[in-house]
Amino acid sequence: MTDEEFNNLVVCNDHISPKVARIIDPLSEEGIRHKNKLRVLAPPKSVDWRSAGAVAPVRKQNGCGCCYAMATTEATEGILQIKTKKLIPLSVQQIVDCSSTFGNEGCKGGFQVNAYHYIEERGIVSESSYPYVAAAGVCKTSITRDVHKQCLRPGDLVGWWPIKEGDIQELLEGVAQQPVSAIINAYPSDFKLYKGGIYKSDACDSSKTSHSVLITGYGEDEHGTKYWELKNSWGTEWGMAGYGRLIRAEGGDGELFGVGKLTEIFHLKVNAAS
Repeated sequence: MTDEEFNNLVVCNDHISPKVARIIDPLSEEGIRHKNKLRVLAPPKSVDWRSAGAVAPVRKQNGCGCCYAMATTEATEGILQIKTKKLIPLSVQQIVDCSSTFGNEGCKGGFQVNAYHYIEERGIVSESSYPYVAAAGVCKTSITRDVHKQCLRPGDLVGWWPIKEGDIQELLEGVAQQPVSAIINAYPSDFKLYKGGIYKSDACDSSKTSHSVLITGYGEDEHGTKYWELKNSWGTEWGMAGYGRLIRAEGGDGELFGVGKLTEIFHLKVNAAS
């Protein structure tokens, strides 16, 4: 498979998403209150949300360009587990099938911000109630509107927080609180072939962003090299059983995540739910 064919199958975003959803304004009273809450404690030296039980098993897109839906549901799974102590895989397929009126395009791509907006307005059911089939279909409203199946009901997701591009400190503080979703540049061919270690690519064009992932933690290796840990959605065959470590820069443009500019990361604010 050529790089172009691969990218057409699995990457799904190539620019910053439109501001169609309710994002918390960092300068508003709510935004300042949320930011102050994040900075109550200094972030620890390392964080691993997998070990903490807040990350569901690795998924595989299987030719459906729905990384935006996977990263969104996985971030939501994480904050729900932190709040309720229950890790429940949520329905990626619901986002794929049902969020087109919010600006997404099923398996042809979409945006995390639109998926969060959908969850805020419509809620979301479990993966077991609405399983993933790697193809876009008709929205099964008989399932999605069943309050007995909804893990999050409409209004339970009450907002999200965009972390400023290149703000390493704020990102550390964010990941210290919960897993967060991000968009990176996954076009370099060596990223597709990554099998382990801390990834850094000289082939990166930091102006392009193409792929949504979940940041599950951070740390440093035995040599003192700092990294972010991400969960990908290309199955367990990619990376280290579906996970990767990307170089953690100290700030500035071009090398954040070792792949490209970070363009969007979202914090969720969720009312305690089921």
